[in-house]
Amino acid sequence: MRLRQKKWVSDLSRCDDIFQEIQTCPEASTGITAQELCSRTSLDRAGASRYLNQLCRTGKLEKMNGRPVRYRLRRKNGEGQEDGEDLPRIVGMDGSLKMAVRQAKAAILYPPYGLHTLILGETGVGKSMFAEAMHDFACRSGVIREDAPFIRFNCADYADNPQLLVAQIFGVKKGAYSGAEKDRTGLLQEADGGMFFLDEVHRLPPQGQEMLFTFIDKGAYRPLGDTGAMRKASVRIVAATTEDPRSSLLGTFTRRIPMTITLPPLRERTIEERFALVKHFLCMEAGRLQHEIYAEYHAVLSFLLYDCPNNIGQLRSDVQLACAQAFLVHRPDPSSYVLIRQEDLQARVKRGILHFAERRGEIQEFLDQNEDIMVFRPDGNEHQPVASGASNSLDFYSVIACRADKLRAQGMTESEVRALVNVDIEQHFRRYLSDLPERFRRDELAKVVPGEVIDLAEELLLMAEKELEREFDEKVYYGLTLHLSKSLERIRYGSPIYHPQLNHVRKQYRQEFQTAMHLAHLIEDRFQIEVPLDEIGYIAMFLIPSGTRGEENPQAMVQILVLMHGPAVASGMAEVANTLAGIAVAKSLDMPLSMKVEDIYEQVRLLLRQLPLERGFLLLVDMGSLSNFAGLLQEEFGVPIRCLDMVSTPIVIEACRKAAEGCSLEEIYRDCRETGRYRLQPVPDGTKKPWMIVTACFTGTGTARYLKEYLEKELDGQDMAIEALNILDRNDFCCRMQTLSKNWQIVAVVGTVNFPVDRIPFFPAADILAGSGLGALRRILKERRDDERIRQSLQAHLKGMDVGRDLDQAKRFLQVMKRRLNLNLTQDVCTGIAIHLLFMIDRILNQRVPCDFPNCAKYEEEHLQAFAAAREGVQALEKEHRMVIPDEEIAFLVRMCLENHQECRMDENSV
Repeated sequence: MRLRQKKWVSDLSRCDDIFQEIQTCPEASTGITAQELCSRTSLDRAGASRYLNQLCRTGKLEKMNGRPVRYRLRRKNGEGQEDGEDLPRIVGMDGSLKMAVRQAKAAILYPPYGLHTLILGETGVGKSMFAEAMHDFACRSGVIREDAPFIRFNCADYADNPQLLVAQIFGVKKGAYSGAEKDRTGLLQEADGGMFFLDEVHRLPPQGQEMLFTFIDKGAYRPLGDTGAMRKASVRIVAATTEDPRSSLLGTFTRRIPMTITLPPLRERTIEERFALVKHFLCMEAGRLQHEIYAEYHAVLSFLLYDCPNNIGQLRSDVQLACAQAFLVHRPDPSSYVLIRQEDLQARVKRGILHFAERRGEIQEFLDQNEDIMVFRPDGNEHQPVASGASNSLDFYSVIACRADKLRAQGMTESEVRALVNVDIEQHFRRYLSDLPERFRRDELAKVVPGEVIDLAEELLLMAEKELEREFDEKVYYGLTLHLSKSLERIRYGSPIYHPQLNHVRKQYRQEFQTAMHLAHLIEDRFQIEVPLDEIGYIAMFLIPSGTRGEENPQAMVQILVLMHGPAVASGMAEVANTLAGIAVAKSLDMPLSMKVEDIYEQVRLLLRQLPLERGFLLLVDMGSLSNFAGLLQEEFGVPIRCLDMVSTPIVIEACRKAAEGCSLEEIYRDCRETGRYRLQPVPDGTKKPWMIVTACFTGTGTARYLKEYLEKELDGQDMAIEALNILDRNDFCCRMQTLSKNWQIVAVVGTVNFPVDRIPFFPAADILAGSGLGALRRILKERRDDERIRQSLQAHLKGMDVGRDLDQAKRFLQVMKRRLNLNLTQDVCTGIAIHLLFMIDRILNQRVPCDFPNCAKYEEEHLQAFAAAREGVQALEKEHRMVIPDEEIAFLVRMCLENHQECRMDENSV
């Protein structure tokens, strides 16, 4: 058996070997890179980076900021430090702030009394924090006494009252100005023997500047209004400003203050330094709460990558706000975690995840993607991953059971619970087995698993190898051993074991399941217990070949979710499509008619958070506000998301087939958009046609006739015909629809089965009978009647134009804009833009002067995507009228669309 022939080496032992190798490197003291370690060992770059970071966590190495990242032997106290001390609490002192730290230390230590300093930087870069660190360094270096004062003053606070500002700094003599009723000592005197930090120093009035420069030159000053002798003070001035150093306003300051230090904005600092700042702020908040703070991996990524124009100050505020929101959830239940979730962040912070793809390489060097959740402790200790590794896998049953219970408590059905928990199980096995190689030696395994279980696992795998005629490597051995340890404990204590994928495993992996049943008999004989069927399903999953388990490349396919109203509709379609595709591609969620849209949206988000979305996500829905989810999800998850509505089983099958073939999201979306959609052949209009609604069911006699009678009653007075058809023979249905369209304008199809017909909306019977669909149908009929009135009115004003045809083209323009830009435009807005578009065509046709759009070129540059969508949308109109619409007119259309966009509201009654 290959398991016995291999020498298993633990991570710990391997780390020791690598550390010894690093110690022999000439670069050990100056720093070695992951690539350099690769060239000295057999490790690949990812492995080298992982071990180097592990050695940093154990305190044997320290990481140096910069590019490429270097790792050096951790220095002992005092080693390599000037004057036995260093500047405290400075993130980036070996990286982006290296020069600033050297300058600060030089300014503090320069004999005899140091150098006054001017700190430059944008708002929020940490100027005040840097000044505090300079003060701490001065105290610990002995250049000022340990209890020397640190006085701070922001000149902007009194900028509107110059006299009061100067008086605050230098003090005031009684009677110096109106209201100065007594002598008062200034902050400069209070700072005697220490450091005086003047923020926004450029707001000092000219009189205050001259007094400050006198003090810098002579070490003496007079309070405001005092004509007596100069007063002495020993104060180190540290001034700060957000002004551009090249401005004339700062010219005098830079000439009179010898040391100028520039702090870089947050956008110019390394991503690793930004993580150190986030970690520092989270640990500070944990200290305030006296409670560990947990943060989802994607939430941390958002903090690392979002646009933060106000720098570190804004980053700290945003972290505090996220902690406050997490605490509100935790407060009613003190036993719960303080958990920062990605979806709870502010919208501008959440958008940071959009930049992950372009910064992935940098982030992976210091953050493990397998860390679903990180914990930050009040003591500031290194963040620790949660829900990864062997120890967490030991309690996998509890995790699954707890997860299922929480989902049920949210009102989900058993099928919905299974759909979400299935993802947990798949990810568990994928990560569990991929992380186990070299994790334990047998003797280390024995520390956490009884010896009889270790022997049993080895015996079971020998038996499985013989039956299945395949070998299992050590990661399966370790995984099965750890799994059995916990499962046997649960069986003995009578704890339930739940496997929602049981039937799938039994059908898809018959041979492995049969072998698992034989292994279960051995377990029962050995421990005198009864192994439940669900546990046999778990054992079978360990026997499945890795190539078919789907763990080798989970990002290889576009992810698909079928989401529909009614019981078993989505799950039924997905099951058929997955069976025909030969692979489980599509996930499904069935939406009960009584469920709120917000609740089903939350379930979709829960599911997406656990799927590999690198290649994008396709949402297949039947109708209504479900089709609005795509824009919201794309903003939150930062990946391409497309949505198709009014889908049928053939569309789901086609999507699964193309996803299995590795097609891109756009290819699948484009092809499926046309699949199964029947188009009525155009019929010359001649005269205006009366309206008709078609009701449909498989027979055309039962539900279709009932719907016909129901609609005739509910829509009484609407002046339209209603025809009941059967949809069992689809070719016959298409022929009947074509025949009807010659004499009638079909405005809607209502039925039990969705058979898409081009540009004719479909309403499920269940929605009509429940009331929500009926309201949507009435709205569509009203819109069509409004359209008719608008057509008649416009035709009288727009001579020589086919208003009906052009209005349809205008609507298609709006559809393109809404689809391409994810816009939410009200019906009134759409009508207004369509009318504007028709009058614009008339103006161009009659060669009237086009409207002037100020700074058109600049506006286009700022909205390139919107202009491209608009030009695509007007192509049919340009072709029809043989014209080219000017850029200025395009600009007006773009602005009308963008400025009238409303945040998408999830309305369960919308279609």
